[in-house]
Amino acid sequence: MSVFLRNISVKGIKNLSKKVELIFAKKEINSFSELEAYNVKAIYGANGSGKTAIVHAFQILQDIILKSGYLYDSDDTKNLFELMNKACSKIDIEIEFFYSENNEKPIIYYYSIQLEYKNNQFEIAHEKYSKRTSEYAKEKVIVETLNGVFVQYDLDDAIKNDFTNLLKKRSFAEILLEPKYTEDSKYLMETDPLLSLVFSSVVILDEKDNHVPVFGLTLERIKEIYNYRLENQAIFKSAEETGYRTKILTESQLKSYKSKIASKEKFIRLFKPSIKGINVVSKLVKTSNKKNRYLVNDFIDYGDYAIDIEFESIGIKKLMNLYNAFKHLSEGGILVIDELDSHINDVYLVKLVEYVSKFTKGQLIFTTHNVSPMEVLKSKKNSIDFMTLSGEIVSWTQIGNYSPSKLYKKGMVQGLPFNIDAESFLAVFDNEQ
Repeated sequence: MSVFLRNISVKGIKNLSKKVELIFAKKEINSFSELEAYNVKAIYGANGSGKTAIVHAFQILQDIILKSGYLYDSDDTKNLFELMNKACSKIDIEIEFFYSENNEKPIIYYYSIQLEYKNNQFEIAHEKYSKRTSEYAKEKVIVETLNGVFVQYDLDDAIKNDFTNLLKKRSFAEILLEPKYTEDSKYLMETDPLLSLVFSSVVILDEKDNHVPVFGLTLERIKEIYNYRLENQAIFKSAEETGYRTKILTESQLKSYKSKIASKEKFIRLFKPSIKGINVVSKLVKTSNKKNRYLVNDFIDYGDYAIDIEFESIGIKKLMNLYNAFKHLSEGGILVIDELDSHINDVYLVKLVEYVSKFTKGQLIFTTHNVSPMEVLKSKKNSIDFMTLSGEIVSWTQIGNYSPSKLYKKGMVQGLPFNIDAESFLAVFDNEQ
């Protein structure tokens, strides 16, 4: 582990019209080993309280830094507009994180970005990236921009002019991912911590909350995406997109993918012992550029028959998707996942959370409605947050002999509407006037 989230603040996404801050770890550490007590965060709250907005914030953060042309793409901007709180007309995201190289004392890094919607498009109104050696040390600003113009700049002077007229639509970090800069490590020395954070993070939105498919694709757009996938396998990372849809892999990616099947089979059998294995079926597709690709599908083998995962239950699909995610955690990565509990039996859910809590070096942040993990997490620090209907965060603290689950279910968390009983529904469903 070289990076760990310290806190995040979000405003202007979905119903979050006011700034909301989640704290993941204590303010200062001397080594990453101190963070083992903080490596899991569960976010609870009523429907519509804003839990998913937090996950969307992480996704937007990744896209603005890693996705070339993000604010130019019509589909992306339509999606961003639908996510934006219309009363704000701005999206604000701020993060702080610890970063360390070679087991040195971690440094605190800060990154913030404000996206403003005006003239039917999004622009970067403000962006800032800084660091400090400790909580009370003086801040060193590496980059700060306002409406596309540098306010402060502490990168290589030789490339400063390269940013001219670009910073309203592109993050400075995304610009520095162009090959002409990545080929020379000196340009990435200061930005490497920020890139490490976004590259180390996996964000999984619940399927029903992925709104991009709403904006239909034309045939030309489908061809464009397909060609993009073929020509950019190195950055598309389709081999890492576990799931039940057809994957497009190079020969080396296919070999690597097959090598991981054994551990994936062990994972699936923990939930469904009747499974004999996972069969990987590939079909060679020759492309115009003479770079062979393979269309790859997974089949669940039950011995007498096999089923394409496309036709498996939603629960099995969810588990297949979770395998890579939890593998990522076991290797020290960051996983932000919406509705972790959906389509998973709560017994298995608790064991998965307990595994992360006890045995992984990664950081898990998830939303859920299932109270069962609370009993595992109540002994960890900063592990349970409640989001109120007014968009505020209430962190769990011990009250008498109440467990967090009893506190939650009895409506004793400030701002949550759970102080109801069965009779409360009579006024809704009773037809008598």
